[in-house]
Amino acid sequence: MAAGVIGLMVVAFVLVANKPLPKDEKLATILLAVMGFMALSDLPAYVLVRTTLRTKLRDTVRQDTQPDPLMSVLRAYSTMTIIGAAMAEGLGLFGAVICLVTGHMLAVAGPIVTLAVLFALFPSVQKVRNLAIDVLGVDQASRLIP
Repeated sequence: MAAGVIGLMVVAFVLVANKPLPKDEKLATILLAVMGFMALSDLPAYVLVRTTLRTKLRDTVRQDTQPDPLMSVLRAYSTMTIIGAAMAEGLGLFGAVICLVTGHMLAVAGPIVTLAVLFALFPSVQKVRNLAIDVLGVDQASRLIP
């Protein structure tokens, strides 16, 4: 995901730097406003999705419908990570396209934010452990994830 965003941004940057486009300030203003709205609305949307998935996971684990609760935690964690990364990637790619279309370099903020979010979402054992503790409780999570 990060490679795609970086690659498109490099292409946009090289094309705009070598052959400056006539800037359409009105279009750039509209598209940058839309990108800003995307950035601001993605966070609450992701929090809502993440909260919903956690609640569903807690209910599934409490009902004992899964023979292996750790697999349920891992599935939910990967789903949350993929959704968050996809939302961030959309912002980055949109920023690169704005840069290509309008030549406005402020759109580079989209890919930069995307890379920061992708870095923050990068999976780790500690993040999985924290989700397991939240869903299963400290005792069960400690037995499943040393």
